[in-house]
Amino acid sequence: MNVLTRTTAAALTVLMPMAFAHAADGKKPKQVTISVGNPGTPWSVVGATISQIMAKNGVKSNTELGGGLSNVVTVSNNRTNTGFTMAAVLPMAREGKKPFPKKIGNIRAIGSFMTNATHVMVRKGAGVKSYADLKGKAFATQPIGNVTTLAFQILLEAAGLSEKELKISRGGQNFGANQLKDRKVVGFTATTGYPAAAFLDAAQTIDVTFLPIDDKTLANVQKVNSGFVRHELPAKLYRGQDKPVPTMATQSMLITNTNVTDDEAYFITKTIVENLNTIKKVHASVKHVTPEFMATPPAVELHPGAKRYYMEKGYLK
Repeated sequence: MNVLTRTTAAALTVLMPMAFAHAADGKKPKQVTISVGNPGTPWSVVGATISQIMAKNGVKSNTELGGGLSNVVTVSNNRTNTGFTMAAVLPMAREGKKPFPKKIGNIRAIGSFMTNATHVMVRKGAGVKSYADLKGKAFATQPIGNVTTLAFQILLEAAGLSEKELKISRGGQNFGANQLKDRKVVGFTATTGYPAAAFLDAAQTIDVTFLPIDDKTLANVQKVNSGFVRHELPAKLYRGQDKPVPTMATQSMLITNTNVTDDEAYFITKTIVENLNTIKKVHASVKHVTPEFMATPPAVELHPGAKRYYMEKGYLK
């Protein structure tokens, strides 16, 4: 019996570190479904890459189309277990402010990814030099449920207008670009990572410019939603845009929900960070992302499993 006891104890001494090492790596989720954005957008491109990485690491994974507002709902309901949204959305969701029908408190972050800047592109020669000039004109924004729609509504109101005073058409970024190129609208908007393919396309086809956001208008926006901050579109980002454009922005992040276990969130975070160089190659909007940046999302708590990973690796103090 003593021999058996000593043998068993010795075996456990060897096996226990191995077991703990396995647990420290997290547990693979059975499925990772990522709510992204419209095709061709940074969320769509980056989300597809993350999905491919998950698949290569033995996890079934796919993406679903969505938007910054609707993604919070689908992730909260666990229809998808991860998704992209923006900092400006999350306080509204927690408080149950419109368009959210009730308070949503089970959202947590995997990490920050990109800065989403508000682009308001207009056609040169269309007689639009200010937001006031948009009154009565045809303009393209996005469907209800997208952060772009919310941002543009707040921006118009901050400038003394409303959507009802414009001839609004709705669709994704590519829709807006095509409408502008076909001269069916005077401009289109998106709050998105940059450079954005739809804006690159439009700028290469016709002569365009961007409407800036001045300090007074931004202050009015921030009274409504403090998740929008001052930002600039860098000079020469798009053809014909020789100077920086003062605008507003909000940070994008990958979210999950509290139904996802700590070990599963740890695995998702670890897998993304360890493949960050691959992700950074697929879109310019994420080329500056670091693990330290990912570890400090605004407006939302990190999932405990994600936090554990960042702290173990020294990315979060």
